[in-house]
Amino acid sequence: MDGRDAVRKIVADFTTPPANDDEPFEVESLVRIQIVEAVEDAFGLVVSADELTPERFATVAAIARFVAEKKGA
Repeated sequence: MDGRDAVRKIVADFTTPPANDDEPFEVESLVRIQIVEAVEDAFGLVVSADELTPERFATVAAIARFVAEKKGA
C-alpha cells in the first residue's frame, strides 16, 4: 500500500473520502485533529502546530504529499 492509499484509508475511518484525492473533504475541526493524530500514529510522525494548516490537511493528496515530505521521500 502506498502512502496515498494509506492516507485514503485513514480518512475513510473518519469520513467518506471524495472520489478525487484532490477534492477537499468536509469534516468538523475535531475530526480533522483525529485524522492528524491517526496520520502521526500510522507514519511515525509528529505534526507541529505550525504545520497544521488547511492546505496540508484538506485533501487526501495534500496529506499524502505532507507525509512524503516529512519522511524525506
